[in-house]
Amino acid sequence: MRRRFVFCTAALMLACQVLSPPTNTSQAPSPSPSPTTTATATPKPLKQTGYEVRIHPEDGLYVGDLVSFEVIAPIDTSQSEIEGEEVAVMTVELEVNTPIPQTFGPVSFEPFGFQGRSQANFRWEWDTTGLDPGKYELTFQIFPDGPVWMQTINLFPHDALPPAALDAEWISTTTECCLITYLSGTASEREIDWILESANLAAAESYPVVEIGSFQDIHIILMPRVLGHGGFASGEIYVSYLDRNYAGNNFEQVLRHEIVHIFDMRDGGDYRPSIFVEGFAVYHTRGHFKPEPLLSRSATLLDLGWYIPLAKLADDFYFQQHEIGYLEAGAFVEYLIERWGYQAFDDFYRDIHPPTTGKDSLAIDAALKEHYGISFHDLEQQFLNALHRIPLNPDLREDVFLSVLFFNTVRRYQENLDPSAHFLTAWLVTYNDIQEHDITADYMRHPSQPDNLALETLLISAHKALWEDRFGEARRTLAAVNAVLDRIEREHPHPFDAHPQAADHYQIVTLLLEAGYQPQQIVLNGDSALVLATNNGPNLITLYLEFTGNTWRME
Repeated sequence: MRRRFVFCTAALMLACQVLSPPTNTSQAPSPSPSPTTTATATPKPLKQTGYEVRIHPEDGLYVGDLVSFEVIAPIDTSQSEIEGEEVAVMTVELEVNTPIPQTFGPVSFEPFGFQGRSQANFRWEWDTTGLDPGKYELTFQIFPDGPVWMQTINLFPHDALPPAALDAEWISTTTECCLITYLSGTASEREIDWILESANLAAAESYPVVEIGSFQDIHIILMPRVLGHGGFASGEIYVSYLDRNYAGNNFEQVLRHEIVHIFDMRDGGDYRPSIFVEGFAVYHTRGHFKPEPLLSRSATLLDLGWYIPLAKLADDFYFQQHEIGYLEAGAFVEYLIERWGYQAFDDFYRDIHPPTTGKDSLAIDAALKEHYGISFHDLEQQFLNALHRIPLNPDLREDVFLSVLFFNTVRRYQENLDPSAHFLTAWLVTYNDIQEHDITADYMRHPSQPDNLALETLLISAHKALWEDRFGEARRTLAAVNAVLDRIEREHPHPFDAHPQAADHYQIVTLLLEAGYQPQQIVLNGDSALVLATNNGPNLITLYLEFTGNTWRME
């Protein structure tokens, strides 16, 4: 079904301070449960072939969907040579047993995402408009030497979609700084006034910092699902904005980070190594996912034994531990600027040239010698000496430790139950894709089974405790999540029995889903619980529950 784009204009004055988003909630009305469907669980590789198929949109298919398939190979089949032996390029073909059978492909296996995973993508190939609901057989065949396998999918009626997904359309609004595009029926639409003001303020704070010579518009796409760590930038900026944001990122902080990336790209440079691209953004936003003392936190990394040598970090940035890498990169940029000044750093950064050997560390070493008269190795020793002189803070140590544990747990959750969100192989829908194919479902729908909702609300609770320096509670909640994930990875039949807090979240989630609510956040307090939920729309509803008779009940 084709959706229209709605455009409107808002002229807003720049705010003097960052505002908190509105928290308009209402008491629970009588629920009207949405139609119940059984969505597809997170796919596992087919044991007989080793290949894995991921289907988009996620969380079930409905008549009218424009469907994509990721066919993931068990080995790297995109290479033309393996250990010196020439091999044929492998492809896959897909046949769907519709009344008039449809064949798609062949599609070649190619590296995908940061990880370079070998897969073939059928992007928005199968248009289900006009088909009858029911089961359809899919046949996949790998060429030239097989294997061949079949999978069955269930196509639900179009009107069984939740109302918000059924009526979703993209809306674009122009502010003083930015063009902001978001989906109707989402938290973004509910809080758009606050978002517009926050975007103006973030842009105003970023312009003088990065010294952009002339104003240029920024396009921000608000995603109603978590992808990666909640934000990325290419020609546009993509930021997650949703009530159940289990990645826990601060919207304004992520937005400022991505705005700096846009300005950085516009300022250019012959070659910008990833360690400085990300370090530059972290430095200018005074932190990664939150404002933080970069040098003090990097000194804490040394104390924890987590420091990554800078050459190793530079040569393989995105495959190092994410939070440690970004923190170190930001601290290193801050050290350079504090020592030699901003202009000297900018001259150095914009004058790095592509490495002839493929190693960023060698390109950085050459530029450091040219601009600062020092090698990368010697400069790192001086950087380490400076970190060793910084006094350690026990609370900061606990915060750094738990921050790394939290985001490791988020990515572990994604690997198991939301794999298309993992930053190394995220299923990214660009604005060009949105316009060309009129895509709403790939962003509106994501895994929302009871397991997902219970673990995501636990992660939100853990992040809130960490943000408020309630470290003991954060540790306990992360222990609950990891206990469940341990069992899920072992395919235990009752993973949420692994921890009482996890069992409470799971029981509350299943109770509310049966009553027609979608839990967004759960706050436990002994034998009572406060839940923010939605019911066939974006407005938050406050629910109260009590634990009586060995079960949770709504008041």
